[in-house]
Amino acid sequence: MQPLQKNFPFEAVSQAVIDQMDSMYVIAHSKLSLTKLDMNGKVVYELDSSLKQGQQNTYMYNDLAVDEHGNAYVIVTVLDEFGLKVVREHILKISSDGKSRQMLYTDNIPNTETHMRVGKLQRLHIEQNQLYFYKKQPQNNSAILMSIDLVQDSLLKPPTEVHSVLLPPNQYLKEIIGTPSSHIYYSTKQGHLFSEEHDNDLQLYPEKDVVTTHFPVELSLYENELYYVDNQVETIYSVNKQMQTKLRLDVASITQPLESKAEWWGLIDYSITPQGKFVLTSEEMIVVSDANGKIEKVLEGYHYSIGQVIKQLMYVLLVLITIGLMVLFLRMVYKDVMKGRLSLVAKQLLIVLPVIAVCMAWLTHSINASVAQQLREQTVRQLSILATNGQYLIDGDLLEDLNSPADYRSSSFTQLKNRLNGLFTTSGDNRGGLYNTIYRYVDGELYILMDDDDGVTMYQPFETNESNMRVLEKGEVVVEEWTDASGSWVYAIGPIYNSKQEIVGIYETGQAIVALDIKIAQLRDHVIEIVCWISIALSAVIALMTVYFLSSIGKLRKTVNLIASGEWNVKVDIHTKDEVEELGQRFNMMTTAIKTYISEVTKLNGAYLRFVPQQFLKLLGKEKMTDIQLGDQQNRYMTILVCHVRNFDELSQDMTTDENFTFINQFLNQFGPIIRENNGFISRYLGPGMLTMFPRKTSNALEAARQIRAQLLSYNQDREQRGLVPIDIGISIHAGEVMLGIIGEEKRIEGSVISNHVNLAIDLERLSQTLGVSVLVTSQVVEGITPLERERFRHLGEVELTSQRHSIQLYDWFETDSPSLKQQKTKDKAMFEAAVEAFRQGKYEAAREGFVQIMKANRNDLIAKYYFFKCDEFLHSGLIIEQEAKLKF
Repeated sequence: MQPLQKNFPFEAVSQAVIDQMDSMYVIAHSKLSLTKLDMNGKVVYELDSSLKQGQQNTYMYNDLAVDEHGNAYVIVTVLDEFGLKVVREHILKISSDGKSRQMLYTDNIPNTETHMRVGKLQRLHIEQNQLYFYKKQPQNNSAILMSIDLVQDSLLKPPTEVHSVLLPPNQYLKEIIGTPSSHIYYSTKQGHLFSEEHDNDLQLYPEKDVVTTHFPVELSLYENELYYVDNQVETIYSVNKQMQTKLRLDVASITQPLESKAEWWGLIDYSITPQGKFVLTSEEMIVVSDANGKIEKVLEGYHYSIGQVIKQLMYVLLVLITIGLMVLFLRMVYKDVMKGRLSLVAKQLLIVLPVIAVCMAWLTHSINASVAQQLREQTVRQLSILATNGQYLIDGDLLEDLNSPADYRSSSFTQLKNRLNGLFTTSGDNRGGLYNTIYRYVDGELYILMDDDDGVTMYQPFETNESNMRVLEKGEVVVEEWTDASGSWVYAIGPIYNSKQEIVGIYETGQAIVALDIKIAQLRDHVIEIVCWISIALSAVIALMTVYFLSSIGKLRKTVNLIASGEWNVKVDIHTKDEVEELGQRFNMMTTAIKTYISEVTKLNGAYLRFVPQQFLKLLGKEKMTDIQLGDQQNRYMTILVCHVRNFDELSQDMTTDENFTFINQFLNQFGPIIRENNGFISRYLGPGMLTMFPRKTSNALEAARQIRAQLLSYNQDREQRGLVPIDIGISIHAGEVMLGIIGEEKRIEGSVISNHVNLAIDLERLSQTLGVSVLVTSQVVEGITPLERERFRHLGEVELTSQRHSIQLYDWFETDSPSLKQQKTKDKAMFEAAVEAFRQGKYEAAREGFVQIMKANRNDLIAKYYFFKCDEFLHSGLIIEQEAKLKF
């Protein structure tokens, strides 16, 4: 069924039955499908005859019966791989909706028996919950009537043998019908019709001693009357219990005036409905008439409901969507895998294998199509040769001796049959699916005289057509393909001559197309197997070659990893005499160049870091110099330390320019590392001094100041040894919010620290000399250390600087002073800070007395002297200050 297609014509119909509910059951497509239609011709279900998927056997529906509930019972005949010999038969029960199939009986044909196209089971008949059928017994020329109880609990029980019918001598069973409760009739291959009697069977047709080519077929029972067909005249007759024959229906007459798209090809089968109507079957048409021959319905096909069409369309769409999603999923997976980290071998195989698969699929298709065409051509040539040989091996005079079905298995028939088998290289049933048919041409009519299909009767009429008339009139050999109710065939026909060289018949030999398709399928499977092995071998070779070639690349990879870990003194050693070896040489050259470049860059980076400290970059959130941009800045709270050589102007006057630069560089080289060792960095140089920053702890700056003062002792000792004047260093320490950033313009940038706190620290370093303090610190610094660390700090009071808008609290960190001065300042600390507090409160007399006591103990305490003179100044002027007093500089 195609999506959106609703109506379908009948194809190769072989049987049609109507049940009590006017539903129709049609065996079509050369006995390969069973379709149930409702009274309007709409499909209820459609079933394929195959019972097992993927098998090489051919499954065919050969008989059909229906019970009052709409359940169908069918004989499924299983043929060999050539579609010719029967190997097994089944009786199936199909539910009314077609959703379930139940096996009721299976009969396996022994290898000693040969049945062509039609097996031993025939004539399904339902009567009073019993399914009857006959099983032929060729070994004793008899038939057994068997029954299956259709009660649900009895379906699994084996059939019961009800009755046995023994045929008269030299009569061979064609069809049999009936039960002992009604009556039993049977026909024979000789064209006779018998009624079974207790003592002696009664011959009903033809009359004794009458020779005729007419014969009864398609036996049926209806209301205790026997119906049969005379194919010679395409007419249905009936025989009653009084053995009276009556013409029931002239099929040829009632179908002749049919106006239809399909063509009436002749009666294939008929059945009688429970209401006594006739169901006449042709290959592409079904005609229903009443008992008097009035046509009531003509069916040329069937149709699906809108729901079934939509369901089929949804199924197709679902399949397409599923395929699309699978393709999309594979694409996503493939894309992610190829982008992911995966070995080159795996990636190459992921690319190569699909290409190989596509190429091999195309190769398989091409080989299969080419060889299949050659196989078809070879089959055609073989059939043509066999058909040609038939005219020489088949004796036309023997053919003329066969004048009626009564000559079945006569001496002439047997001789002709034996010669027919001699046409094949092998005899019997092992003939590769080839079949034989002989036609007799008498008075312008063509009859089947001998056929391998056991369902065909001797002297069955056969329609003349253009092909067989070419044989009969011109003696040509014709090869064609044909599909009918019994199957699809490729065949060859040739003339049969008598001793007078007159064409008296046609010899046909052919093969079921299914057998040819099986050969092609076997060939395809063989080709696919070979191609798969080739693909596997090719993939393995590609994988091995890739691994081999990648081994050299692996050396490159190993060397790259070593270089990445910092081992630059390595070289790759490859001797493959190909592009990979050249790549290795170029790689070594590249390694040398990179090594040289990195050395230069390292030197250059080191030079950069001499201008912009690494700590400065990190504070800006940068890893290297190339990351910085004009305008980069960060606000940070840091401790600022400024140190400078005191009285450098006087010192430099006694030195030349070279000596000045030498002194400054030696000074900075001596004290600069101390800053870095204590987690600080030098923001800029102040001549013989440094502006430094400590981003971590305030104690780092204090420790750096202590080390600078300690280093100054050994530095001055060295100067004295060289006859140089000792120097002194002023140090100020302050803490606050600063802004670090990159300033400049497009062609020139530099790192800078911008903050009022920086300016204050520089001013305080200058003030430290005025106050006679080695290390001058602010209250912000003192607040950043522990109480224990504050013991060596002396509070100098509140000071106002002209450069600052706000006053500041200053401290003298005398930890770095000489031991004697440090001892004295520690001793006088309380007195000094009390005097400072008195000064702050305007108690100049008390403050003056305190500072006098301090100066007596330490005449070099400049800040005490400064406070003393300020107190003296305020006392002599008579100035009384009610508010807090501050020092101003």
